[in-house]
Amino acid sequence: MSIDSRVFAIRASTTFAKHALIIAIALLSGCSAGTLEESEAADLAQTSETESALSAPIVWQQSFPVTFSCGANRSCQNVWDFDVPNAAVLEMQVTGVSKTQLSMELYAPGVKLGSTNLFTNSSSGRRCAPNGNLEKTALLVISTGRYRAAVTFNADASTGATSGSYTMTLRSSVALTSRGQTVSNGPRVQGFAGSCGWTMGLGTQSWQCASGTACVDTFNLSTEFADKYVVSMQKVTGRSLPRMAVRLNPAINELNGLRADRQCVNLDQSDSARTPNAVGAGFLEFNFGRSLGDRGGTYSAVISSTEPMTYRGQTRNDAATNFATSCP
Repeated sequence: MSIDSRVFAIRASTTFAKHALIIAIALLSGCSAGTLEESEAADLAQTSETESALSAPIVWQQSFPVTFSCGANRSCQNVWDFDVPNAAVLEMQVTGVSKTQLSMELYAPGVKLGSTNLFTNSSSGRRCAPNGNLEKTALLVISTGRYRAAVTFNADASTGATSGSYTMTLRSSVALTSRGQTVSNGPRVQGFAGSCGWTMGLGTQSWQCASGTACVDTFNLSTEFADKYVVSMQKVTGRSLPRMAVRLNPAINELNGLRADRQCVNLDQSDSARTPNAVGAGFLEFNFGRSLGDRGGTYSAVISSTEPMTYRGQTRNDAATNFATSCP
């Protein structure tokens, strides 16, 4: 197998890495005080800094032409290892695909093949393009260490095919150290062929708010692409009226185009909503709150998108909110 690698000149990546890492540490370190509206100025300043980091230019690239042969009714994968020295935007693409169905995986340091793929946040490979078409996506990684990139040929989605070719390209906003190809035509490790989308479940969360008051939990994520989102609240308890918001600009709820939170169901009922329009790339807030209710209560929440996202931590816990509510 021949490897044609092209390493581009490194420029101005140190500032990005420091900013992205500092932002990540700050986000994971605590929750803001005051009401939601009182903290808007700080949110806008934080969002501006993060967006400047996310737009850092690609300065490193390496391509690997691949010819593979897996045998009849057999799926197989090729894997490359590389070291990430600082927080970085990583882009992976598969081009020149010969009429077969391929999926992409990216694994964080210490994560086994077949476990959580960063592109889907599940054990599934990312598979969005029809047979023979370009697959491409990117995300911000904030952990340093050795990552693994995999491309899997899916026999169950490539009728009659047993072999083919493609070029896998990695691009990065910081210089990476390539450790080369570590698996060649190995057996597919993940449990199933692939899916198109990214989902994060927040598990069981709790409110401890003053009885009869409105409060909110805020979770922060970043993305490299404009995208549409589906959010849901389930298993709501505590005689709570659930309310939700997705905010790129803290003054606009992307679920309804208004300043107000979405509140559309009765006490302790589940709710689900989709952003009607694509929301721009950058740093987003996902707010899950309750109006009225007892002092305590619980809920679970799910966030779904097409493109991968990077979880940046919870920044508000049981924060009082002055936002009005509306349906939708």
